[in-house]
Amino acid sequence: MSYDYEGFYRLGNYLDLKDKKAMVNFQVSQKLIQTSSMFEYENLPDTIPQRDCELLIQTNGFGGVVNVTDKGDKNGLYILYGSLGGEPNAYRRPTRLVVANAYLDLSQDYEIDKDCVVVRNDYMYMGLMPLCNYRASQLVDGDISLKCLLTNARAMVALIAPDDNVKKDLEDFFKDIEDGKTRAVLSKNLMKNVESLPLATQNVTNTIVSLLEYVQYVRGSWWNDLGVQSNYNMKRETITSNENILNVDSLLPLADNMLKCRKEDWDKVNKMFGTNVKVDFSSAWKKIRDEIAISEEREKISVQSTEPQKNDKVENKDGEDNEDN
Repeated sequence: MSYDYEGFYRLGNYLDLKDKKAMVNFQVSQKLIQTSSMFEYENLPDTIPQRDCELLIQTNGFGGVVNVTDKGDKNGLYILYGSLGGEPNAYRRPTRLVVANAYLDLSQDYEIDKDCVVVRNDYMYMGLMPLCNYRASQLVDGDISLKCLLTNARAMVALIAPDDNVKKDLEDFFKDIEDGKTRAVLSKNLMKNVESLPLATQNVTNTIVSLLEYVQYVRGSWWNDLGVQSNYNMKRETITSNENILNVDSLLPLADNMLKCRKEDWDKVNKMFGTNVKVDFSSAWKKIRDEIAISEEREKISVQSTEPQKNDKVENKDGEDNEDN
């Protein structure tokens, strides 16, 4: 299923936090903006902008690279949305790609790995949309619950007025407080007839804190799913750079699989169409792998420095120095 561009543009300049569908779409769009910087390309054809290439692959799960001919100035290599089908091969993979594109006036059935190349996002052709929709739904649920609690927390206490005069005095009093003024209450009605009903409790405060931690946990988990280290514990103390990449192995599988699929499939494109497209990690994804490489190199040097050297001298029982051969 392709990305809902119309849903994105319908967001407009204002978002209603109570509209869960619109908020989920907003959160997914925000994440896709960020993941569009996940990879960097070299030597992409002019007819394949990196932004559109990655957006198609990430949202649809794959894109078909085809060579368009007989279209005048529109000729060239394109990566297009299509449907997979045909008789499955021995490993039950699709063998044909059906493409329909109105701009190119194109409607054609291609044989995969012969007439076209399918560039996958991952081994399951799944893309990032299922993951993003799942995490976005969790995040929006937390935001909506948090908004409800924060709105209710504005009323610390409900004051019950016996008549309109007392009600007017109460409203004037709270209006002055809101404006930063102080005033004396002269009406004895406020002293004798007003009743209070406590609303906000300690449990509400604790729930707000728990929801804030939950929202931060979902945000951090979402980044971790995508291969970026994100500490979601708000009470976490300062950590060293080496500690920051501990347990990072659990972050890498999906991102590494995405890169591997792209490299394998663009190599096929290069071979089939004579291009020289290269792809690698970029932005935070590249940084974390650079940190891992530096940490591994330091660990290697540290191990080597503690290993005994062949020409080290050892002292024998008589106190004489002998070379260890």
